[in-house]
Amino acid sequence: MRKIFIVLLMSLFFISPVYADNHVVNVSYDGEVTTASGEAPSLPLKAKVTFYDGSEKEYNIDWNTFDESLYKTRNASQFTVTGTIADLQVTTSCIVNVEAAKITHIDDLANKTVTIGEALSLPATASVTWSNGDQSNEIIRWDNYDDNALKYVHTFSLNGHIYDQTITQTVHVKYASVTSVSVPAVVYTTTGVEAQLPQYATVSYSNKTS
Repeated sequence: MRKIFIVLLMSLFFISPVYADNHVVNVSYDGEVTTASGEAPSLPLKAKVTFYDGSEKEYNIDWNTFDESLYKTRNASQFTVTGTIADLQVTTSCIVNVEAAKITHIDDLANKTVTIGEALSLPATASVTWSNGDQSNEIIRWDNYDDNALKYVHTFSLNGHIYDQTITQTVHVKYASVTSVSVPAVVYTTTGVEAQLPQYATVSYSNKTS
């Protein structure tokens, strides 16, 4: 906190007529506050006034209204609020430091299923909720992975990163499904000779043919 001191000259030209006889010499209050993005700042409610005779008294501070968008910015920022000290006709100001918004939630990613040998297509973005109430789609930076992970049936996880947060993608690798089987339709042989049946068939899979 930064303490604000307003020193008033002991002159009738600079002191409110109501308090001229009391000789106000000093006004102090906390002149700098910090708030989280999305939270209204807690401004000082009172100022301590010191009079020439050494006596002190607290007075309410009347702050001017300000746009809430000033403290709902996602990035760190700073702005100044002005006001007056009730009955003293003294102008006040307070610096408000707004902390950057933080990620409070990242929507889970739906599991992905790929066939052996197929390329893996990972989502480029994820839906993010921020501490100031904003929602946005943010780019995911994926960790590298071994292509061999897509060559056999299993389940594995990949990590991605959105700013300083980690998100996980679960990947299921499955067998390719058979789409067709082709064998010679007719086998010819002569009388007394055993027919040579085919030993192999041409099989078509959902991802390739072999």
